[in-house]
Amino acid sequence: MFYNEFVKMVTIKEVVLKHHKKEDGTYNIKYRLTHNRKVTYINTNYFVYAESSNFNKALNKGLKEIGDAIGISSLTVYCARHSFGSIARNECRFSKDDVAFALNHIDHTTKTTDIYIKPDWRIIDDVQVRVVSLLNLARDGI
Repeated sequence: MFYNEFVKMVTIKEVVLKHHKKEDGTYNIKYRLTHNRKVTYINTNYFVYAESSNFNKALNKGLKEIGDAIGISSLTVYCARHSFGSIARNECRFSKDDVAFALNHIDHTTKTTDIYIKPDWRIIDDVQVRVVSLLNLARDGI
């Protein structure tokens, strides 16, 4: 049998078997192969979380271990999101819309995103300096 003929006769699908939930709230992803009406499952090393709360618990547990190792007792997903928001906006100079998108915020007014970003007045200073510089160039005919 040629490879192309075999591929035409096999269907492959990723599946999550809900009855195989682990203690940490994850499910193992398996590949489901169907060939000549025979179904075979292949295990993978990939896991998914059924609920975001289980995912956050796992992240917080890992961040606590990291925090303990480096002497920061309150390292959490919440802290990490605030740091990410501030760094993305203030240091990397991404727009609030981009930061909101990266933080998975759905409000279009960025009110939620504003909570995560520490005010950095340098951005306003940069805007003002650039505008004034542009006006000065226009005034000087350059």
